[in-house]
Amino acid sequence: MMQAVKQTRLLSLYRLPDLFLFILLFLITFTPLSNFDFFWHLKTGDLMLAQGHFFYSDPFSYTAFDAPWFNFHILFQVSVSLIHRYFGFNGLTLYQVFLFFLIFTVCCHDGKNTLGSRLLILFALLCLSKRHMLRPELGTILFLVLYIRILLSPSKKFFFLPLLQILFTNTHSAFYLGPVLILFKFLESFFHRKLFSPAVSGRYGMILFFSVLACAVSPYGFKGMLFPVALVSKVTGMEDVYKKTILEFASPDLLGKDWIYGLYFVLCIAFLVRFIKDRNYFASLVILFTGFLAFSAARNFNLLLFCSLPFLLQSDLQVRLESLMGSIAKKIILAGVVMIAVLYGYLFASNRYYLEHALVERSGWGINRTVFSDSLPDFLKGIPSTARMFNSMSLGGYLIYHAPHLKVFYDGRLDVYSEDFYRLYLKMISDHDVFTAQAKRFRIDLVILNHSINEGAPLMRLKDDPDWELAYLDYHTVVFMKKGSFPGLQPITSANKDVYLAALLKRTADFAPCDRELMKEVLFLALEKLSL
Repeated sequence: MMQAVKQTRLLSLYRLPDLFLFILLFLITFTPLSNFDFFWHLKTGDLMLAQGHFFYSDPFSYTAFDAPWFNFHILFQVSVSLIHRYFGFNGLTLYQVFLFFLIFTVCCHDGKNTLGSRLLILFALLCLSKRHMLRPELGTILFLVLYIRILLSPSKKFFFLPLLQILFTNTHSAFYLGPVLILFKFLESFFHRKLFSPAVSGRYGMILFFSVLACAVSPYGFKGMLFPVALVSKVTGMEDVYKKTILEFASPDLLGKDWIYGLYFVLCIAFLVRFIKDRNYFASLVILFTGFLAFSAARNFNLLLFCSLPFLLQSDLQVRLESLMGSIAKKIILAGVVMIAVLYGYLFASNRYYLEHALVERSGWGINRTVFSDSLPDFLKGIPSTARMFNSMSLGGYLIYHAPHLKVFYDGRLDVYSEDFYRLYLKMISDHDVFTAQAKRFRIDLVILNHSINEGAPLMRLKDDPDWELAYLDYHTVVFMKKGSFPGLQPITSANKDVYLAALLKRTADFAPCDRELMKEVLFLALEKLSL
């Protein structure tokens, strides 16, 4: 009787760390929009709702205009467009928070009510803090945890999976992962002696067949089903140009800045050994597969994180480990969970974590003004639609949304542009002479660079090129125009720069002091490169 009372009291103590973990999840995901590529999704959603049709070819660039485009992000784009229409960018931040809460709720459903589960969730939150943004990949994560939950359920809810797959197919281009999970469950039911039954395996095989067919239920039909093959090669290829030049496609630095990922990999390996020993083939295959994707590209780590978490939270291993601990040790660890959650919650809410790690994220909602140029759209309104623009890749999505009358040179839709064209873009942005030659070929008369991340630094030499003039400068971007192309625009010179900069400095009056100094530092570095 006394033992039961002690156990009940201990379980009641678990509610306290639950509250602080709940708050920590909110503080991690409550961040303003800071991702450039989001804007082309938002613009596409706006256009689909306004025009009432899907897109089959590129409408945004002049270098790949009318090229085939398999846009599988329809439901995500429409959802963010509707939320933005009625609730603005603040509403989009809350939408981001809601999606992460929903994902964690599904992951934690039916998990063990143990101390270990709290530690696992705390660990998962610290991993999540490295990458949490409103992008279509959130749809993939949500659908995958739903798939895992349904496939682990003893009921026959898995008959809904083909219908779920239709939604998945029209939310994110990684929709092929849905049938992969069903395949793993089918293999487990087929090869596990105790679980094998021709009827059960047949049902999973049928669900797999119809789920694969559901991948064709999109505006792109059966032809679109083959699109992920090319996508996977870009994500998992070890030697391709994307992996070498785009940070999120590179493998995580498990022994360096991504050490928290490395610890989670070790944790998954420990549980994987147990799953293999228990012949839990479904969990083993899922962890091995998503682990391979996560090791291939840092951007895929959240796939491993959320696809493994339901299995870890349901594992009996954590129950057995907890049974070896005394009540005092458990209380000490619970207190540690609360203290860590409070500490990191403070670091996120105060922005100290982001500043100390030189990250662009900030706490709050709406638009992250330390990342985006809020005055650039007004400047670009004075540029005629006939202008031929060369732009930094990172700015492509932002320009698609904020300067829709201009066609971009390049943006983050890697599937639209060929690999050869990407290589050409890299040469142009990193070599002034190559750019000069290609500018004549493409008839470029406007150059927009993201100097705040040192993107296109060699092209800052255009300021001293007799054929180009400095047209615009702020804390993030610099714009050059070909001399004589836009008579109505006054260039920035050494003679008028002081007046220009004085007006610019006033725009940071409402910034936090630390961000104000950061923006000034970035600006003065740009001035130095421009010899102003």
